[in-house]
Amino acid sequence: MKQNVEQIYKTNLIVWAAFLLSQSAFFMALYFAKPELFQFDFTKPVFGDNFIVIAIFGFIAILNLFIGLFLRMQTVNQAIEEQKPLMVQTALILGLAFCESLSLLGLVLAFAFNYQYFFAWMILAIIGMFLHYPKKQNYYDASFKK
Repeated sequence: MKQNVEQIYKTNLIVWAAFLLSQSAFFMALYFAKPELFQFDFTKPVFGDNFIVIAIFGFIAILNLFIGLFLRMQTVNQAIEEQKPLMVQTALILGLAFCESLSLLGLVLAFAFNYQYFFAWMILAIIGMFLHYPKKQNYYDASFKK
């Protein structure tokens, strides 16, 4: 039995919101585990004491953001081509998971290296998640042949 396109879309809105709200859980976990990181001292250099590590993590973060956007686009196009609206949900989760990895990289920097600019990774992840906001038209295109 095929699910209603509206039901699939609403479910995906909930999935998107849950991924977005998970960012606040990361902030809270970090705040309770390492509250000293929230006493910002912007006189410290952006790359801190670990230039190489921060630069590598930054490169990986940007790469993950673009890979997530690319894979989502490819999967949505495949869903439309094969007329599988549930595959659009797979595309959404795939893209959001890549964005979530940006926040996880920021958490690793915060916990392992006491990096005070960890929030930049989380902000980038949130921006990426907004770029993955579910588009209703994708679900209709994947459900009905043109």
